[in-house]
Amino acid sequence: FLILNSANAQQITSAFNTDADGWIVIGDATSAVPNYLNEGGNPGGYVSADDTATGGVWYWSAPAKFLGDQSTSFGKNLSFDLKQSAITSQFDDIDISISNGSTTIVLDLADNPGIDWTSYSVTLDTSTPWKIDNIITGEIATSEQILAVLSNIISLKIRGEYVSGSDTGGLDNVILQNN
Repeated sequence: FLILNSANAQQITSAFNTDADGWIVIGDATSAVPNYLNEGGNPGGYVSADDTATGGVWYWSAPAKFLGDQSTSFGKNLSFDLKQSAITSQFDDIDISISNGSTTIVLDLADNPGIDWTSYSVTLDTSTPWKIDNIITGEIATSEQILAVLSNIISLKIRGEYVSGSDTGGLDNVILQNN
């Protein structure tokens, strides 16, 4: 479901009700193409991917409709639902990464997902502790840096792997609010 050409567009959405909606998997998952499941989501369908446990971290990578000039999302929310097949041996890392090619803002969420659907919503401004330079220990991003990234998004990634060892991650209900 995508509302893009309306003067009153309010959000870009991937609800995964019919397919993977263009999302791909990057990193050490078993396939770049996610598994689409038509039930078990929150609600309805969702996508999942399996970890190869070879050492890297894998991410969900957003399709084109989430990219480009999303400057009207500044001050609005990015929300999504995640779940994991296990919660033992979880580790912290970059959970959300948004880049314009020259600057990347990243976020380490306070809590990792559970085995049931866990809903997240983060604000795309300085009220959320976005870091720059693609490291979670980096400097806090300024409003200008966040807006610069949102004005020309070339990559939006959400972490799918949270467990050391093999596991399966699920993604549902990605929403990027805008005006």
